[in-house]
Amino acid sequence: ALTLAAQGRGHAAQEVATLYYFDGSGEPRWAQGSAPALNGNALFTLSSFTAACPGCAPVPASAQPVGTLSHQFSGACAEVTGTASIDLSDPDGRGNRFLRSAAALTAVSRPACY
Repeated sequence: ALTLAAQGRGHAAQEVATLYYFDGSGEPRWAQGSAPALNGNALFTLSSFTAACPGCAPVPASAQPVGTLSHQFSGACAEVTGTASIDLSDPDGRGNRFLRSAAALTAVSRPACY
């Protein structure tokens, strides 16, 4: 699942992307990054994060770059269409990859129309 959040408009637009996915071993993971967005396009460097889990020994939070996500949107207001391409490597170094090329995006909420 991919979540995109935007702040600002035009040349000042900034987006945050959060991707929830399963790695090559079937373990749930999430990666996050931020990037400027212009004319419906953005390119993110995503990082995988680790931290303590409930009931686990405390560990410091850390981030490791794992790959990229790009998206392209076109259209206006409620007629927007988009695709995303994803290229991630497992942060555990086993060589597994999570790849998607021009995957169609579906909005789950209505965009604000200005």
